[in-house]
Amino acid sequence: PGSSQRGSMFDFDVLEEQFEHRDEARKAEKLKEASRSVAQEVKSLPAKAVPETTRGYDPPRFAPIQRKIRVLALHGGGSNANIMKYQVMPLRRALGDQAEWEFLNGGRSWKFNEGQKPPEIMQALAAGMPFYGWYAVEHTDQSDRPYQEKLFDPSVEFTYSQVDVGIDRVLHQIKENGPVDILVGFSQGCIVSHLVAAILRQRGEEIPWRLSVLFNGMRVRDRSFERLFETPLDLPCVMVFGRQDEFYHYGKTSQIALYKDPVVLEHEEGHKFPSAAPRAKEIYDEVVARIYESCGIAQ
Repeated sequence: PGSSQRGSMFDFDVLEEQFEHRDEARKAEKLKEASRSVAQEVKSLPAKAVPETTRGYDPPRFAPIQRKIRVLALHGGGSNANIMKYQVMPLRRALGDQAEWEFLNGGRSWKFNEGQKPPEIMQALAAGMPFYGWYAVEHTDQSDRPYQEKLFDPSVEFTYSQVDVGIDRVLHQIKENGPVDILVGFSQGCIVSHLVAAILRQRGEEIPWRLSVLFNGMRVRDRSFERLFETPLDLPCVMVFGRQDEFYHYGKTSQIALYKDPVVLEHEEGHKFPSAAPRAKEIYDEVVARIYESCGIAQ
């Protein structure tokens, strides 16, 4: 299935770059151009102009919590909880002992392409844990062009399957191990968080967390779910994008349209959690401030 393709996971190369601190050649210009063109595709979605960094955010007035902040983290496709623990280390340090973290694995085993395996550094961080995704992906383009080009091409139809497995897994985790105050997602983990929130709204149920913090996310590509997002989600949300991410234009344009008045932060790195000073610290400080606001905690 399409979900086994390397491009659909969005994690391997950027993690290897982060761990080994090496510069990676910029992605092909035609991919950037294809990404920029996604604005034409999302015209049918509820769009709105959002500045590169939104700072005029007026947080909702939540009742203060009388305990530690509880955070649930959802990894990207082709990853797992152990790798996500490494990725969020800067944010965990920024929150310190004010927060308790839970890390959830996706419910679908990740199938690699024939002859493909994750970099050694990812295998080391996984520590023997299998790799997972949140749902399966198929698409109508059977050519050998790069996955990203297919993703950015509005004429290519994408179909998700086993979505209910991922959604039920997140909801079960919250029900059995909650409460959850903050949901942190990376890449495909952001997409499943959109779906969980939208389906709960459709059911008339309350979204059980206070704030979503989404790193390098993007919209739900399967058109069969578009009806869930005809009205933007009225859920507080902080979005973080890397300008050197090959999915930057596509992800930023499409994901912002799914939420009402999100906070948008950017950095000059790629498809990864920011690490370069001084911008990384500024972003984590801002994210922590939004988390405190949403939890009613005085700073």
